[in-house]
Amino acid sequence: MNAPRITVLMPAHNAARTIADAARSVLAQTWSDFELLVVDDASTDETTTILESLADPRLRVRRAAERLKLAGALNLGMREARGEFIARMDADDISHPTRLAKQLAFLEQHPDVGLCGTAIRTFGDGSSERLDYPRMPEQVRAFALFNCPFAHPTVMFRKTVFLKHSLFYDVSYYPTEDYELWERVLRIVRGANLPDVCLRYRRHAASMTGSDWPEMDRQAARIQARMLDRLGLPCDEPSASRHRAWAAGRIEPSIDALREAESWLRRIVETNRDARLFDPSALADVVSERWFTLAMRCAPAGESIRKCFAASPLSGRGIRRIRRIATLAASIVRRSRGATA
Repeated sequence: MNAPRITVLMPAHNAARTIADAARSVLAQTWSDFELLVVDDASTDETTTILESLADPRLRVRRAAERLKLAGALNLGMREARGEFIARMDADDISHPTRLAKQLAFLEQHPDVGLCGTAIRTFGDGSSERLDYPRMPEQVRAFALFNCPFAHPTVMFRKTVFLKHSLFYDVSYYPTEDYELWERVLRIVRGANLPDVCLRYRRHAASMTGSDWPEMDRQAARIQARMLDRLGLPCDEPSASRHRAWAAGRIEPSIDALREAESWLRRIVETNRDARLFDPSALADVVSERWFTLAMRCAPAGESIRKCFAASPLSGRGIRRIRRIATLAASIVRRSRGATA
């Protein structure tokens, strides 16, 4: 039996409520040369029965005898995948029918790219939001210094590259195992994102518990500190935590806090001019976007924020800079009127 071009790798733990729709969205792809490998992570509900009822020869189920959790299940699946390419998929999301065809075509046309994600649209919590990710490889690498550059369940990658370099998920980085893996991957291969929305991403209350969010911040700070160290800006734990907060757009709305953030962002850009760890133009764009976000968060502090933003070289040039200053000024006015109403 010939190996399929693509293995769609789907871990599942007690996913009876959603797995049928998720699996059917894969089995209905316009590209048909694939296997759907489901790693049943010791489910105790009807997940196994539902998978058996689908009765499609392209569906292969590997049942774990004990709970592996997400990273462990994915590592098992990566080793057992038969495809040349591995496409991630979660048991509660929906892939668009042309997803595999589009990503495969892109990777075939760009042999220097090792992994490819896509834009997503959220559903399931009463709202629908389109989320885009950096597209070009230089933008992807620079963006990774501040946030995860891929929507995890959209990624397709070349299996041989990952196995050759032992690029597996590190379970000690829960719940940011994917972000940690991409940071290592992007040192070796180029990554990109398609502008197309190729996956509907389900949001629901059970996806993250309250205790997971602080741990996600802590682990993301570890990953970012590792990149900063490679850049030539080693930082202690408090500094890494501040970088993580600013990367996530969290800042005290004050002029002093904004100036502190500006000083750090300028230091990153200036250090990279010599280190060249990131493409300077791509990093400047990413930093400029972070700077604008932080200034908008500080808008309640008043007119001093607009002056600080406008005076900074991080604010960009041309029409984009003018539009950002105008947007910030309007936000300051609205907040001022609201405070005096």
